[in-house]
Amino acid sequence: MKQATRKVQRGGHISFEDVVYKGDHLAGYAGQQIALRYDPDNLGVIYIYRIQNNKEEFLSRGFPVLDGFEGRSLKEWQAIKKAMKQSNVVSTSVNISEFFEKQDNKPNKTLRQRRKVAQKANKKLLTDSFEDLEDSLVENQYQELKPRANPLLGLQVSYQDDLFE
Repeated sequence: MKQATRKVQRGGHISFEDVVYKGDHLAGYAGQQIALRYDPDNLGVIYIYRIQNNKEEFLSRGFPVLDGFEGRSLKEWQAIKKAMKQSNVVSTSVNISEFFEKQDNKPNKTLRQRRKVAQKANKKLLTDSFEDLEDSLVENQYQELKPRANPLLGLQVSYQDDLFE
């Protein structure tokens, strides 16, 4: 569990990593500094503690106001926020919920399916490169068949044996 400190907002809300959490009986602590503990692998729940005389007293558990954070890691949430920001999507509750639904509805491909896709891509690359190679070979064969001017045809041949007789 990791720890962070936040201030309780009006109405008993706590904002952590751009996620609003609501806890029972926190409205009375509005404006006070609290400590919260969270699991970086599950943003679905945080544990809220009151800091008093360098001691922590457990107050409540906090749950996100939006659905979809159960089982989501902090790194995953930060990546989602970054992707939404890069695609110029405003972080509203509707957009975040839609983003989560899209990710949850994506079928997870098995290793076999991923290999099959990779093999198809490799096969396409190989066939393309073989076609290019065949085209270049055919062009070279046609060039060899064309009659060329031979620069040696105009020369006179003499052998060294003739010089020594």
